[in-house]
Amino acid sequence: NYNRMITLESIFSKENLKQALNQVIRNKGAPGIDGMTVDEIIPWIYAHPNQLTNEIMSESYRFSPIRRVYTPKADGKQRPLGIPSVIDRVVQQAIAIALNEMYDSSFSNGSYGFRPSRSAHDAVKTATAFLNMGYTYVIDLDLKSFFDMVNHEFLLQVLSNRIKDKRVLKLINKILKTEIIDGMELIKPSKGLTQGAPCSPVLANIILDLLDKELEKRGHKFCRYADDVIIFCKSQRAAERTYESISMFIEKKLHLIINKEKTKVGHINSTMKFLGFGFAKLKVNGNRSYRPIVHKKAKKDLRNDLRKILNKKCPKGIERTKEITNEFLMGWAHYFALGITISNMTKTESWIRHKIRAIYLKAWKRNSTKDENFRKLNTNSTNICHTVANSSLGIWAKAKLANRIITKD
Repeated sequence: NYNRMITLESIFSKENLKQALNQVIRNKGAPGIDGMTVDEIIPWIYAHPNQLTNEIMSESYRFSPIRRVYTPKADGKQRPLGIPSVIDRVVQQAIAIALNEMYDSSFSNGSYGFRPSRSAHDAVKTATAFLNMGYTYVIDLDLKSFFDMVNHEFLLQVLSNRIKDKRVLKLINKILKTEIIDGMELIKPSKGLTQGAPCSPVLANIILDLLDKELEKRGHKFCRYADDVIIFCKSQRAAERTYESISMFIEKKLHLIINKEKTKVGHINSTMKFLGFGFAKLKVNGNRSYRPIVHKKAKKDLRNDLRKILNKKCPKGIERTKEITNEFLMGWAHYFALGITISNMTKTESWIRHKIRAIYLKAWKRNSTKDENFRKLNTNSTNICHTVANSSLGIWAKAKLANRIITKD
């Protein structure tokens, strides 16, 4: 695929467009600025046959402004996301498919994010292997606002080394320059990639592959998942020297900025975090070796997320809230499977049961209602039911006493 030619015709062939359309429908997502939903895209295509491809081929296609929304980050800040219109998402997805087919086979083995058949688990396993090979001094790189800082002109220059159809480059430039509506403000971007847009992941990998190749050329061990980069060395001195030289490359060659306050250089320890995991030297079967563990910040974030779901007011109803909690916990456990211990899950499940009991107590309100419901759940201990129901303790403390009555939630 290295020498595969990308042309406007190959990107917007019937086969590629069909694949792009199916991907957009699978991804679902909210409507863009025009209000069109994913369910309305196929009827629109039938009502406007060939309109999309005709506009693309005549170079008259115009992207609608991107609708900006914000999602909360773990540190309390807001992450800006962009929602293109559904039709624009199909166009971007078609380009993304073609770019991935052209570039992916030449990407570094140390790159794991947004790539087919690669995952965060693969990156964490590789990082663990490097630590057990003795590369225990790390550079945990933080690229400051990476997606917002990508230089458009530099990106197009990099793309032009492989893409010779100038119409394709012109279309990608239109994507980069698409206006953003943020509340009442219209923003005309001069740099950056829109997080949430279909093209952004592969364009990010194309830029950061230059960093990967530089690290490979220098013989460094590293793992990169999107803009999350960790470099492994065998001594503090080597790590500091590597950080100094690679910083110059990133800022001078890639036109990106390193967040010096957040970047960490030193021996691996419990504070180091990679994709939500920490690393610790544990004794297993008589041998001490590095293992991935759930980072303490990820545990804290889990509790905070569960608190939002297990709201005492329970607007979705208790049974639905329990279903949502189970779904969320299963997803979390699947992601952190490499680092979860039985102790982790036992403590979390116990805490969840306690929260659910507190929700029941809040919903039952009157002490007489609590007493009545407790008796239904435990017919053998009516005195305990009466005592707990009429206790003057707060909801959380009363929920702890209720453990003696409600054995299953």
